[in-house]
Amino acid sequence: MAVMMALEQAELPAVPTLAPGSPKLAQQLAATLAALRQKPLSEAEIALYRAGLALLEAQPGADAAIEMLGDMPAMRTEAGGWTPVNRVNERDKLVDEFVRTHVTGALALSRALAEFRVWTFDEAGALLGTLAQDYGVEVSGGGNVTFTSFDRRYKVMVTRQTRIAFGPELEVARELLVRWVAEAEGSADLKMLITDAFRLDEQGRVKADEVLRLRRYAIESDLWRRAMAAITDAMIVAAKKDYVRFYQRRADGGYVLIPLDLANA
Repeated sequence: MAVMMALEQAELPAVPTLAPGSPKLAQQLAATLAALRQKPLSEAEIALYRAGLALLEAQPGADAAIEMLGDMPAMRTEAGGWTPVNRVNERDKLVDEFVRTHVTGALALSRALAEFRVWTFDEAGALLGTLAQDYGVEVSGGGNVTFTSFDRRYKVMVTRQTRIAFGPELEVARELLVRWVAEAEGSADLKMLITDAFRLDEQGRVKADEVLRLRRYAIESDLWRRAMAAITDAMIVAAKKDYVRFYQRRADGGYVLIPLDLANA
């Protein structure tokens, strides 16, 4: 058994070299695995070693700057060719190293944020489901909900925003409302709202909020009712986006957003 374990350990892959800029935890894991590989390992330790290797190999990072073409180290050019390292300006090497190091860090942060986002939504959904059980109902999620710590010092807000687009029925609604404006004696403010609602933005689209606001008005007119029905039929859910935001309380009692972007961190 000991001989078999020794043979299996001898066949273990070496610890991969991490790209500069890799997270400190990944670097510490690599150092731990390298030290572990130098001593006799039990079956459980070999399994842990392999699991650690898998984590390291999954680490994102910028591609290596230098590759060997036979016995010549070279750097790839934008055109896809190769330049021998000894012909690359030292300043270009410094810039390349800076860029690759920090891109590697950015890729790791991006993956961590993506995983954190998924984990937060999963946990929020599970918690909401647990809380709903006390009332004998099931919730499907998708709404807006705020979770607050017991001392109300921290809160987590989970929201869903829906972007509404409109189909060709909107042009029918616009024509009906043009006729209503021409025939009716409605207020000037309401007529101005109609004009604003169908004004195009810089992307050539109407503002959904402005159009939908018209449905709040109960106007006794067949033209108006038909126009509102056309707006309803024109509505298309173009996209849904889920957001999660984290807040902590200031000394004055207000909440401040915990920044998760580099510009405000």
